[in-house]
Amino acid sequence: MLVVSIIALLAVIVIPSFLSSRSKSMRGACQSNLRLIDGAVQQYALDNSNALASSLTALVGTNGYIKDTPACKGGGTYALPADLNAKTSCSVHGTL
Repeated sequence: MLVVSIIALLAVIVIPSFLSSRSKSMRGACQSNLRLIDGAVQQYALDNSNALASSLTALVGTNGYIKDTPACKGGGTYALPADLNAKTSCSVHGTL
């Protein structure tokens, strides 16, 4: 009985910590994607006389600035900035 109680107590301590670290990991991956997209937006603007990309698909591909379309691990979607001074945002994690 004592052993079962100790195991239950340890589970109560470990599970919330695991969930918190998972959430932080998803947020970190999303922020990395946001930096990648911001860099691609800046490169696109330099190559196209300060014009902004119309969509994320304009930045992705064989001749694009990003090899594959980044995906938010938290299920969010990315929105490109309205001007060159703004930042790319995620619907779940916000901006950088």
